[in-house]
Amino acid sequence: MNKNIKTYSYSPIFSTYNFIITILIFICIIITLLIFTKYSKQKFINHAKLTAQTLSYIASSVASETKDEKNHFMFSIAKSALLNDKNILCIEFSDVNGQAFYTEKQSSFDYKNFDGIKVSSPIFLNDKKITKTAGSLKLYFTNKNINLEILKQCCFIIASFILIWLFIIGAYTFSKIILAKELHLLYVGLKYISDGHFGTKINIEDKIQTKELVQIFNDLSVKLKNYEEQNVGSILLEKNKLEAILMSIVNGVVVCDENDTIVLTNLAADKMLAVNSEVIKNIQIQSYADTNGIYCFRDKIEEFKDKPLDEILKNPPEFTITVNKKIIKCIISPMFMQNDDYVGYIIVMLDVTRETEVNNLKNQFISNVSHELRTPVTVLRTYIDTLYTMADSIDEKTKIEFIETANKEVTRLHRMVNDILDVSRLESPDIILEKELADIVPIIEETITSMQILANEKNVNIIFSKDANETILPINTVNIERVLNNLLSNAIKYSPENGKINVCMKKSGNYLDISVRDEGPGIAEEHIPKLFDRFYRVENSVHTVKGTGLGLYLVKTSVEKQYGGQVYVKSKINQGSTFGIKLPIS
Repeated sequence: MNKNIKTYSYSPIFSTYNFIITILIFICIIITLLIFTKYSKQKFINHAKLTAQTLSYIASSVASETKDEKNHFMFSIAKSALLNDKNILCIEFSDVNGQAFYTEKQSSFDYKNFDGIKVSSPIFLNDKKITKTAGSLKLYFTNKNINLEILKQCCFIIASFILIWLFIIGAYTFSKIILAKELHLLYVGLKYISDGHFGTKINIEDKIQTKELVQIFNDLSVKLKNYEEQNVGSILLEKNKLEAILMSIVNGVVVCDENDTIVLTNLAADKMLAVNSEVIKNIQIQSYADTNGIYCFRDKIEEFKDKPLDEILKNPPEFTITVNKKIIKCIISPMFMQNDDYVGYIIVMLDVTRETEVNNLKNQFISNVSHELRTPVTVLRTYIDTLYTMADSIDEKTKIEFIETANKEVTRLHRMVNDILDVSRLESPDIILEKELADIVPIIEETITSMQILANEKNVNIIFSKDANETILPINTVNIERVLNNLLSNAIKYSPENGKINVCMKKSGNYLDISVRDEGPGIAEEHIPKLFDRFYRVENSVHTVKGTGLGLYLVKTSVEKQYGGQVYVKSKINQGSTFGIKLPIS
């Protein structure tokens, strides 16, 4: 007999080899079931903890924002969570003493017969940079759904292993009688499955036994693919929920790993940093630079990493950075896994540019007012004290000069106090000035006459021209006089010696346009948008006239709020300035 010829014969199904394979598969089934059961339960526990932490974080944010740890929005969140997650039987909010003040539960829930999982998470209240515990959130999860799911999956795994066992036994048995080509196709298919390519199918020629086996293989591959998609879909759903919460936060959030690499940013952070999330992701945060090439985070991150962990946990580091002229307050908090492994840190960013500007303007206003009030008070005290103590030795002409100077300073002091009081009065939402129909021309002329004394000191000529017939408007006479006084006094202050001021009145559509033009030094373009803001003053080598910075703000507030009118300014350096108001005719 030729030794090169191989003979294929049928082997008994229950051979020693098949018996060993059966035992191994049985052991694999048991091990797989144990691992899968433990993994599913742990996954359910992790899901419960994550749900509790997410809800408590949202509740903490709501409580911190509203300063109320019993806010009704927190309760609506609880109801929504109870409807969306069938595993939750009950949600309970408790105060710091453990007393429950709000409970939302399923109708079938019973505290006495509850045998599921109870998860608790604290609710914090942030108040003036102080974090305190405001209560806790308890969630009761049922085990029935997860146990049923585990049972289904176990049955599926057992069925899968049985199919695999049948496939292996059949493959071994039929390998003696079928062609190597078909077996090779099955081998390739299994290799694809083992590499994770679930859903792979095999096409084979019309061999009845092999075709049926391949069909079993194809069905198994499809089931495995469906099982994988279900698990991946569940994981992606949870991930999308967390990302949706993160993206909806109005404050900027930057998440970095333990190597300082940026792994996630929300929309608010992208806007503050003026960069696209895809550009900044996967780079070290120390490498971020604004449009001016300044590394905003480099020094601050190094300081954070040098601090002891106990100090960081007790008082999360805070610092302020400047990004493209924006002032951003940052708070860093480290991140840890459940096993206390350090995995990175989170930077929460708040844009405080506007608040900082207002504080600076207020400080400047207080300084200006203090200086402006001190000057007339000092002059008055000096002159009055001199008149009081040396009245007999001062001639009549000097006395008159002293009294005139004191009168000017009293007028100046009175004007400043009125400005400050008017700001408070006009900003009140309940204040509506009483108006009556009046001719505005005499008011303008009287204002010019009253300001002529101040203009004569600098030999400034005020010229009034009018080109309008409809001059009777619904106005408050006293208030309009204050508005015109502010415009004219500013023009006189900044006018040069022997200068000229043009007061012009004309009709502009449905408005009466009153403008005041001076021949002063003019205003730079970058200052114009802020001229009507509170406390704002142009301070440079040209504009050295002191004041409170409230005059133009009072003009804008009066005209726009009380009359529904408009204010405007036109100015160029060394070409004078024009300030105007537009009052509705009807």
